[in-house]
Amino acid sequence: MRIAITVERVHSIPRGVKMVLDRSGERPILWVHTDVPEAIVRRVLDAVQAEQ
Repeated sequence: MRIAITVERVHSIPRGVKMVLDRSGERPILWVHTDVPEAIVRRVLDAVQAEQ
């Protein structure tokens, strides 16, 4: 399964969006809508980290 990720500069966080921080807990690496299941978020993070 391929997931397209759109990267945008976010000036204000819309309601219903949560931030996923990197391992250090300092910088945001992903913004996801709260409706997105946690399992999908984890798969996206794993895929992104595998490509780095």
